Amino acid sequence: MADTWWHAKTALDALPIVWDEGENAKVTSASIAQWLAEGLDSGPAYIGNSERRRQGSICRRVKKVEAVYNYPYQNHAPRWSR
Repeated sequence: MADTWWHAKTALDALPIVWDEGENAKVTSASIAQWLAEGLDSGPAYIGNSERRRQGSICRRVKKVEAVYNYPYQNHAPRWSR
């Protein structure tokens, strides 16, 4: 047991710490974007519409406008900095 904060901090700094970063340590913005794209491409993204209504409304369109928006992955875990 340390008598002062400084003794405790010095002892802690001397320990070899190995962090277990877990299974999500390699998650990146690119892997999240790929995961989301796979989810959208795997099936219909329409909720509450029948196939016939979708096909009819798409076929009547003169021009189709498509856009993909994304934002980089934001890690919300607190980080210790020295």
